[in-house]
Amino acid sequence: MGSTLRALGRDDESAEIFRRGLERFPGYRSLRVFQAMLRYNTGDTREAVADLLRVLVESTSDREILDYRRAVTAYAEDLDRSWLGSPSRSE
Repeated sequence: MGSTLRALGRDDESAEIFRRGLERFPGYRSLRVFQAMLRYNTGDTREAVADLLRVLVESTSDREILDYRRAVTAYAEDLDRSWLGSPSRSE
């Protein structure tokens, strides 16, 4: 339902459905993926990408991705961080 509402442009209702769904079923990753699409549509692109990265590292069995689990998880927490000493945009 949340995805259908998102596709119809009813973003506030979609967000509420996802919030309630994830409150009730916090481990249901597909809800998080569809919520990330809503976040992208509403301009919250940073959090959308971060959510997708978290779902990826939690659910993949791809050895090459798992080799970088710590790095991907760290980037999900602060996508704008530069490892060369520049502060992140959130600072």
